[in-house]
Amino acid sequence: MVKTLRKVMALAVLAITANTASAQEKPQIPNSDFESWETVSDTNHAPDNWNSFETGGGAMSEGIFKNFFVVQAVDRSEEVRPGSTGKYSAVIWARDAFIATAQGNLTLGRVIGGSATATDKANHNQSITSDEQFSQKLGALPKAIVAWVKFVPKAIKEEAPYARISATVHDSYDYIEYGTAEASAEDTENASHVVAHAEQNFLPVTDDEGKYQWQRLEIPFSTENCTATDPAYIIVNIATNSIPGKGTPDDSLYIDDIELIYDEIQEPNYSELLADSYTGVLTVAINGDKVPSTQEVINIAKKEDGTIDLSLNNFKFISDISETGEISYMFVGNILVTDIMPTSEDGKQINISKEQSIVITEGTEPEGVQWLGPMLSQNGGIPVKINGTAEDKDLNLGIDIEFEMMPGASMQIHVDFTTDTENAIATVRPATKYGYKVYTLSGTCVASGAGKANLTSLPKGIYIVESNGARTKVLNK
Repeated sequence: MVKTLRKVMALAVLAITANTASAQEKPQIPNSDFESWETVSDTNHAPDNWNSFETGGGAMSEGIFKNFFVVQAVDRSEEVRPGSTGKYSAVIWARDAFIATAQGNLTLGRVIGGSATATDKANHNQSITSDEQFSQKLGALPKAIVAWVKFVPKAIKEEAPYARISATVHDSYDYIEYGTAEASAEDTENASHVVAHAEQNFLPVTDDEGKYQWQRLEIPFSTENCTATDPAYIIVNIATNSIPGKGTPDDSLYIDDIELIYDEIQEPNYSELLADSYTGVLTVAINGDKVPSTQEVINIAKKEDGTIDLSLNNFKFISDISETGEISYMFVGNILVTDIMPTSEDGKQINISKEQSIVITEGTEPEGVQWLGPMLSQNGGIPVKINGTAEDKDLNLGIDIEFEMMPGASMQIHVDFTTDTENAIATVRPATKYGYKVYTLSGTCVASGAGKANLTSLPKGIYIVESNGARTKVLNK
């Protein structure tokens, strides 16, 4: 009687969905918002259409192990995801099962406990297609599955820090979902019934105060290496740990608003989350040797196709500080890297990465100085590599530039930029004076001064001119 009541609402929703599936072909999982708990009883606390240990089967559900296996590990919660219009979510938790830590487990199939060893393949979740309580019909192939989750670990184990959600679309077969994808792939007969599979192991998310937060997961279905073609059923499995037996008792996982996505997945325009400019500390290392930092601005130009252009204008760095405190600079020029496609794994932290050959142009400030970049770029582009992240109002970026100042004399410039000025390494030094020094080939300094190098008073010959740190050979005619 309990089994029949348990599926009444789910089947009613599924019937409505099935009647409209031919028109929209976008069936959803009944009670995927976890609002219906009408069949909860003393012996089954799972939300309608879902299962956990209390309705489990296998050898561990009988005899002396029953009291450790057939127990409550799921409940209704009034803690819902941000922006929810519902009242409830589901929460599962890990527990001490005497011989091992039993991870929290929620599934559309049936939890099968066949062994006292947590990682044994006899322990799994399974679609029982002959029993509507332990299987879910589908009839269409989604592109992705969305789930809202809030992982609250009692403790995080370094060897197994992740919670897990997986979903498999399969044909009319009693498909087994093992604890890990690797184990599922080992079973050739079982794997041959897979139409598509989606999975994600995820860490907890916290705010600035260390409080655990909800996160939205959008997990694409993959048909790679899948040979079945009939999307007759779907099994969704949610666990407090990605590796059976490795969690900590009282690890908790909240789940809310699961949705199947049938439209093509479009990558969000992450450039919209970036600021137009970032002011921060720029620290430069020349061939591995750091020089004092300066305060600079990184500009972001956003384009309609979702890409960005990133620029560092009037790029210079300190090349020397005299005993009297006078600062000499090497003036590089304008760095512009174009057509960068920002990406994100969690929708919050934006990844910025690009390798490109660029032409460094002459800067505009200060006036009357010799810019090194244009001279180096005149015979072709200079390889530049950028890699960094942005989140909220912060930007952390690395820029690598490598070139030859003259044959056999290469220079590697590594730039670190951060808006975290309180924790930036090195002291910001303002610009004060720009100058030059002239050396003979034997290394004797024969002239120096401010502004551009002036060799008119020197005998004809070849000299080495250091213009704010950049050394070049000059023929004085």
